Amino acid sequence: MAEDRGGSGPESKPTESGPFFTLAEVAKRNTDRETWLVIRGRVYDVTRFLAEHPGGEEVLLEQAGRDATESFEDVGHSLDAQDMLRQYLIGEVHPCDRKTDASKEPPFLAATTNIEGARKDCPARCTKPLTRRLARLLWLSALFITAMGLL
Repeated sequence: MAEDRGGSGPESKPTESGPFFTLAEVAKRNTDRETWLVIRGRVYDVTRFLAEHPGGEEVLLEQAGRDATESFEDVGHSLDAQDMLRQYLIGEVHPCDRKTDASKEPPFLAATTNIEGARKDCPARCTKPLTRRLARLLWLSALFITAMGLL
């Protein structure tokens, strides 16, 4: 899927369309020799930053190999810290592993997966039977039937 990148390898900036890493790939990078984490759907290799982190390397190692978005935002990092994060960006979470923001969608849409942007190499779990369009159509149909019953 994506090439292996250690903390000491050459720095490479991702393009808008990748490289993509699955959450399983990120989960393998959870040591002080290779420390990856996910923040807001982007993958960062923070291995070189461990010793420099103001909160200590333990904080980063605790979040290593997983989505650290909530922890990152809870701390209330400065704009400088958020800007500094860019230099550690190595890619994005694979579309199959991206979370939808349930707070921005009605519950019936949050439970479905948008497969329009999914890649062909997505595992079967990425392609649920209901797409967003079908869910909207069903919801509108139910709304119409309910409205007709009230008239």
